[in-house]
Amino acid sequence: MIERVLLSPSEKKLIIKLVGVQLRSLAEILDNNLGSEHKDLTLFCIENELPQDKFIELINQEIELFRALIEAPQKILSLPNESLSIIKTILANIKLGPEYKEAELSVWRKFFLHDRIKNNQYITNQN
Repeated sequence: MIERVLLSPSEKKLIIKLVGVQLRSLAEILDNNLGSEHKDLTLFCIENELPQDKFIELINQEIELFRALIEAPQKILSLPNESLSIIKTILANIKLGPEYKEAELSVWRKFFLHDRIKNNQYITNQN
């Protein structure tokens, strides 16, 4: 697993921006704002057969994971696959200004390279 990646100042700024989007989203869940589909955290947990305290604990763990990236954005590639996928989804859907164009392309390249290395390691381990 890649623990750290070298990031330019603009790439760090972009990663922090993406992480901020996810942190706000997680905070909204804890504030009982689940969007139009689900009006209430308790109801959401009941409908999905999730113990509410466990769900809140998982959200808090995710918050801590993403908060650590604010301090060390170069550790972005050490995220678990699911969390890194969330960041990639945010990057694919966020409206960025022209000042982020170069950083966005470079971060995508790093994500693709990371995926390629991971896939090659998986294939190598299978043989």
